Amino acid sequence: MMGTRTFIFGYVFGFDLCALVYGKNTGDVGLLPNIRFQLMGYYFSPHHWMYFLMLVFVTAFLHHKYGFLTENVFRLVLGICVGGFVQGLTYKDWFIVATRL
Repeated sequence: MMGTRTFIFGYVFGFDLCALVYGKNTGDVGLLPNIRFQLMGYYFSPHHWMYFLMLVFVTAFLHHKYGFLTENVFRLVLGICVGGFVQGLTYKDWFIVATRL
């Protein structure tokens, strides 16, 4: 039961933190600027949900393979990452990663 509460707390914290840092809606200006770069005639704009999804897999792998974190800390970090991932999917342009110049 405690692990579930820890995960939910992390989820809510991660979701709210990402809404504050990256903006609540598509086009909102958050505290951090968007990362964009040009390559071969395209603008690439990786979204924060992609980073959090990678963190979910890396954290889970390191935890299960090497005992990277204690169980409660793992659930907290996992909740934060899942919350950030889900918050990133709330934007209308969550699927647009590359656009032509």
